[in-house]
Amino acid sequence: MTHSRQATFFPPARPQPIRDAILAYLTEPRLAVDIARHIKRPVPTTTGHLAAMRRLGLVDRVGHGVYALHGTAAAVGDQAFQPRKLPPVAQPEGRVAFLALARRIRRELAAPCRCADLAVRLGEPRETVHAAVERLWLSGTVTGNEKTGYKLVVRGERRRAIFARLLAALSEPQSAVRLADHLDISVAVARRRLSQLRDAGAVSLGEDGKFVRVNSSAHRPPVSDDMSRGSFAKTPDRVSP
Repeated sequence: MTHSRQATFFPPARPQPIRDAILAYLTEPRLAVDIARHIKRPVPTTTGHLAAMRRLGLVDRVGHGVYALHGTAAAVGDQAFQPRKLPPVAQPEGRVAFLALARRIRRELAAPCRCADLAVRLGEPRETVHAAVERLWLSGTVTGNEKTGYKLVVRGERRRAIFARLLAALSEPQSAVRLADHLDISVAVARRRLSQLRDAGAVSLGEDGKFVRVNSSAHRPPVSDDMSRGSFAKTPDRVSP
């Protein structure tokens, strides 16, 4: 007597070309906006994939909007920063000192430079420079690590990315607080950018305190031809301590 054995059927794995493309592109820590540009997808779509990949243990978020392959960021440099939310600088004199040092650091980062070299150039204690670079790195103002050197993110690039993400998220009315939480930015930055979009006629504020996207093409936010300045260049970026 022959006994028939029912074969267990496992459906084939679903192809995931977008995630495969992201993994192949993460040869080093990358900004989410750069990943989105590489895979030719909107930033919100890209960050959604990255969030799912973080839950699967495929990638790590190693800074504000910066992602790397899981377990590789700490090995890139001996002083790689751990992602965390830094407390604000409480004392006014401390804030003024940080902003002054941050401006000096940014002027030195026309080419990649390590904290140790920055400290020598600026004549400041290495610990002070290291702490300032950490804040700039976590805020997305600079990228890199101690091994390869830190470099300044192109001026206006991060601002344009936030504008695009805000507009994409406004498929329905949203408050500034909810948008900030959704986009992983501070409420102050969200409100400042929303105010600029409102001044440009790209969004409007409802009576319930929620922002609504204006879909008319006549009210699109202006885009500067000077790529080094970016959209809404007349409003300078501030470094949030």
